[in-house]
Amino acid sequence: MNSLKIREQWELKLLEPDHAMTLFQVIDANRAYLQPWFQWVDQTCTPSDTERFIKAAWSGYKKEQEVLNRIEARCAVHNERSRSVMERLGMRHEGTLREGERLPGGYADQLIYGMLAKEWQRREGKL
Repeated sequence: MNSLKIREQWELKLLEPDHAMTLFQVIDANRAYLQPWFQWVDQTCTPSDTERFIKAAWSGYKKEQEVLNRIEARCAVHNERSRSVMERLGMRHEGTLREGERLPGGYADQLIYGMLAKEWQRREGKL
C-alpha cells in the first residue's frame, strides 16, 4: 500500500525524497499554524532537513515493512483534525498520556491510537 484514499480529493501517500521541496514549502508557508501542534517545525529550516527526515523514515520503514504487526499514532488531545484522520482510518484510541506531548505553549495530554495488521487486513477485505 503506497496510498490511501481518505476522501475524493484527499489521499495519504508514502513520502518519497523527491517530495522534500514541496513538503518543505508547505511547512514553511504554514509554520505559524503548525508550531502550536508540532515541535519539529522549528527544526525544519531547509529543504535538506525535510529530505533527511524522509530518508530516515524510509530506512526504518524498509526494515520493518515485512514484520509490521502494529502501527501507532499519537496527537495532542486538542488536535481534532489529527484525531479525526486516525478515527476515519479505523484506529482505536488505546490510551492517554498525561502531559505526554511538549508543545510551544507547554505540555498537553497525548492520545495514543493503534491498529493491528489483522485489523487493517479485515478493513481492506483481505482477511
